[in-house]
Amino acid sequence: MNEVVHEEVLALARILTAPETTKASIEARVLELEGDALPKVVIRAREVQGFAKHVIEFGEQEMRLRATTSPADPARAAAVPVGGRWVDRGTGVIHRFEGDLGDWKVADPFGLRLALAALTRPDGSRLVTDIDIERGVTATYKPDHRVLNELAKIDEAVAIVIDDFRKKDRGPAHLREEKP
Repeated sequence: MNEVVHEEVLALARILTAPETTKASIEARVLELEGDALPKVVIRAREVQGFAKHVIEFGEQEMRLRATTSPADPARAAAVPVGGRWVDRGTGVIHRFEGDLGDWKVADPFGLRLALAALTRPDGSRLVTDIDIERGVTATYKPDHRVLNELAKIDEAVAIVIDDFRKKDRGPAHLREEKP
Protein backbone atom coordinates (compact mmCIF):
# COMPACT_ATOMS: atom_id res chain seq x y z
CA MET A 1 0.00 0.00 0.00
CA ASN A 2 1.62 3.27 -1.07
CA GLU A 3 1.81 6.30 1.24
CA VAL A 4 -1.07 8.22 -0.42
CA VAL A 5 -3.42 5.23 -0.25
CA HIS A 6 -2.32 4.57 3.34
CA GLU A 7 -3.16 8.15 4.32
CA GLU A 8 -6.56 7.92 2.58
CA VAL A 9 -7.35 4.69 4.48
CA LEU A 10 -6.31 6.32 7.78
CA ALA A 11 -8.39 9.42 7.04
CA LEU A 12 -11.44 7.28 6.30
CA ALA A 13 -10.89 5.24 9.48
CA ARG A 14 -10.74 8.48 11.49
CA ILE A 15 -14.01 9.68 9.93
CA LEU A 16 -15.72 6.34 10.58
CA THR A 17 -14.64 6.24 14.23
CA ALA A 18 -15.39 9.88 15.04
CA PRO A 19 -17.96 10.27 17.85
CA GLU A 20 -20.25 12.36 15.64
CA THR A 21 -20.33 9.81 12.80
CA THR A 22 -23.70 8.12 12.25
CA LYS A 23 -25.12 6.03 9.43
CA ALA A 24 -27.03 9.11 8.28
CA SER A 25 -23.87 11.24 8.22
CA ILE A 26 -22.04 8.56 6.25
CA GLU A 27 -24.89 8.41 3.73
CA ALA A 28 -24.84 12.21 3.40
CA ARG A 29 -21.07 12.18 2.72
CA VAL A 30 -21.44 9.42 0.13
CA LEU A 31 -24.15 11.39 -1.67
CA GLU A 32 -21.78 14.38 -1.90
CA LEU A 33 -19.00 12.39 -3.60
CA GLU A 34 -18.34 13.26 -7.24
CA GLY A 35 -16.52 11.55 -10.10
CA ASP A 36 -14.15 8.78 -9.16
CA ALA A 37 -14.27 9.74 -5.47
CA LEU A 38 -17.17 7.30 -4.93
CA PRO A 39 -15.43 4.13 -6.13
CA LYS A 40 -12.24 5.27 -4.37
CA VAL A 41 -13.97 5.66 -1.01
CA VAL A 42 -15.64 2.24 -1.48
CA ILE A 43 -12.24 0.64 -2.06
CA ARG A 44 -10.65 2.48 0.87
CA ALA A 45 -13.57 1.42 3.08
CA ARG A 46 -12.97 -2.16 2.01
CA GLU A 47 -9.36 -1.80 3.26
CA VAL A 48 -10.59 -0.50 6.62
CA GLN A 49 -13.18 -3.30 6.79
CA GLY A 50 -10.56 -5.94 6.04
CA PHE A 51 -8.26 -4.72 8.80
CA ALA A 52 -11.13 -4.37 11.26
CA LYS A 53 -12.37 -7.88 10.43
CA HIS A 54 -8.88 -9.26 11.00
CA VAL A 55 -8.65 -7.52 14.39
CA ILE A 56 -11.99 -9.05 15.40
CA GLU A 57 -11.20 -12.57 14.17
CA PHE A 58 -7.63 -12.69 15.48
CA GLY A 59 -8.57 -10.96 18.74
CA GLU A 60 -11.41 -13.38 19.47
CA GLN A 61 -9.15 -16.31 18.56
CA GLU A 62 -6.58 -15.04 21.07
CA MET A 63 -9.33 -14.57 23.70
CA ARG A 64 -10.45 -18.19 23.18
CA LEU A 65 -6.85 -19.39 23.46
CA ARG A 66 -6.24 -17.42 26.65
CA ALA A 67 -9.55 -18.60 28.13
CA THR A 68 -8.72 -22.29 27.59
CA THR A 69 -5.04 -22.35 28.58
CA SER A 70 -3.02 -21.25 31.57
CA PRO A 71 -0.29 -19.07 30.11
CA ALA A 72 2.98 -18.73 32.01
CA ASP A 73 2.92 -15.00 31.27
CA PRO A 74 0.32 -13.32 33.57
CA ALA A 75 -0.06 -10.50 31.02
CA ARG A 76 -1.58 -13.05 28.64
CA ALA A 77 -4.09 -14.37 31.19
CA ALA A 78 -7.72 -14.54 30.15
CA ALA A 79 -9.18 -11.05 29.93
CA VAL A 80 -12.67 -12.51 29.96
CA PRO A 81 -13.46 -16.11 30.89
CA VAL A 82 -15.84 -18.03 28.66
CA GLY A 83 -19.34 -17.11 29.73
CA GLY A 84 -17.98 -14.05 31.52
CA ARG A 85 -18.93 -10.42 31.18
CA TRP A 86 -16.78 -7.48 30.19
CA VAL A 87 -17.88 -3.88 30.74
CA ASP A 88 -16.71 -1.30 28.21
CA ARG A 89 -15.69 1.56 30.51
CA GLY A 90 -15.96 4.01 27.62
CA THR A 91 -19.61 3.28 26.90
CA GLY A 92 -20.87 1.32 29.89
CA VAL A 93 -22.11 -1.43 27.55
CA ILE A 94 -21.87 -4.94 29.00
CA HIS A 95 -20.53 -7.64 26.64
CA ARG A 96 -20.58 -11.40 27.18
CA PHE A 97 -17.86 -13.73 25.91
CA GLU A 98 -19.95 -16.70 24.91
CA GLY A 99 -20.42 -19.32 22.27
CA ASP A 100 -18.61 -22.44 21.29
CA LEU A 101 -14.85 -22.51 21.56
CA GLY A 102 -14.79 -24.63 18.44
CA ASP A 103 -17.01 -26.41 16.00
CA TRP A 104 -17.39 -30.17 16.03
CA LYS A 105 -16.45 -31.83 12.77
CA VAL A 106 -16.94 -35.38 11.55
CA ALA A 107 -14.73 -36.19 8.57
CA ASP A 108 -16.46 -39.51 7.84
CA PRO A 109 -20.16 -39.40 8.79
CA PHE A 110 -20.91 -42.70 7.02
CA GLY A 111 -18.09 -44.39 8.95
CA LEU A 112 -19.43 -42.98 12.22
CA ARG A 113 -22.87 -44.39 11.40
CA LEU A 114 -21.37 -47.84 10.74
CA ALA A 115 -19.25 -47.73 13.93
CA LEU A 116 -22.27 -46.78 16.07
CA ALA A 117 -24.35 -49.53 14.48
CA ALA A 118 -21.63 -52.09 15.25
CA LEU A 119 -21.61 -51.41 19.02
CA THR A 120 -23.25 -54.22 20.98
CA ARG A 121 -23.88 -55.25 24.56
CA PRO A 122 -22.52 -58.55 25.93
CA ASP A 123 -25.85 -60.21 25.06
CA GLY A 124 -25.44 -59.14 21.42
CA SER A 125 -28.13 -56.45 21.43
CA ARG A 126 -27.28 -53.12 19.86
CA LEU A 127 -26.25 -50.18 22.05
CA VAL A 128 -27.50 -47.57 19.57
CA THR A 129 -30.71 -47.99 17.60
CA ASP A 130 -31.04 -47.12 13.92
CA ILE A 131 -33.45 -44.35 14.87
CA ASP A 132 -30.88 -42.81 17.23
CA ILE A 133 -28.14 -43.12 14.61
CA GLU A 134 -30.37 -41.35 12.09
CA ARG A 135 -31.07 -38.60 14.64
CA GLY A 136 -27.35 -38.19 15.42
CA VAL A 137 -25.89 -38.51 11.93
CA THR A 138 -28.53 -37.60 9.39
CA ALA A 139 -28.05 -38.41 5.76
CA THR A 140 -27.66 -35.26 3.71
CA TYR A 141 -27.81 -34.76 -0.03
CA LYS A 142 -25.69 -32.25 -1.87
CA PRO A 143 -26.53 -31.58 -5.50
CA ASP A 144 -23.70 -31.80 -8.01
CA HIS A 145 -24.62 -29.02 -10.43
CA ARG A 146 -22.12 -30.16 -13.04
CA VAL A 147 -23.83 -33.55 -13.22
CA LEU A 148 -27.29 -31.95 -13.09
CA ASN A 149 -26.31 -29.82 -16.12
CA GLU A 150 -25.31 -33.01 -17.97
CA LEU A 151 -28.60 -34.69 -17.00
CA ALA A 152 -30.59 -31.66 -18.18
CA LYS A 153 -29.22 -32.30 -21.69
CA ILE A 154 -30.84 -35.76 -21.82
CA ASP A 155 -34.34 -34.46 -22.42
CA GLU A 156 -36.39 -31.30 -21.98
CA ALA A 157 -38.53 -33.06 -19.36
CA VAL A 158 -35.41 -33.74 -17.28
CA ALA A 159 -34.32 -30.11 -17.62
CA ILE A 160 -37.75 -28.89 -16.51
CA VAL A 161 -37.71 -31.06 -13.38
CA ILE A 162 -34.19 -29.92 -12.48
CA ASP A 163 -35.10 -26.27 -13.09
CA ASP A 164 -38.16 -26.66 -10.84
CA PHE A 165 -35.88 -27.67 -7.96
CA ARG A 166 -32.97 -25.27 -8.31
CA LYS A 167 -32.56 -21.57 -8.62
CA LYS A 168 -29.53 -19.42 -9.36
CA ASP A 169 -29.23 -16.57 -6.92
CA ARG A 170 -27.41 -13.47 -7.99
CA GLY A 171 -26.34 -11.02 -5.36
CA PRO A 172 -25.93 -7.28 -5.74
CA ALA A 173 -23.09 -5.92 -7.87
CA HIS A 174 -19.80 -5.28 -6.08
CA LEU A 175 -16.73 -3.31 -7.03
CA ARG A 176 -13.90 -5.86 -7.04
CA GLU A 177 -10.23 -5.77 -7.85
CA GLU A 178 -9.52 -7.25 -11.27
CA LYS A 179 -6.83 -9.91 -11.13
CA PRO A 180 -4.39 -9.99 -14.08
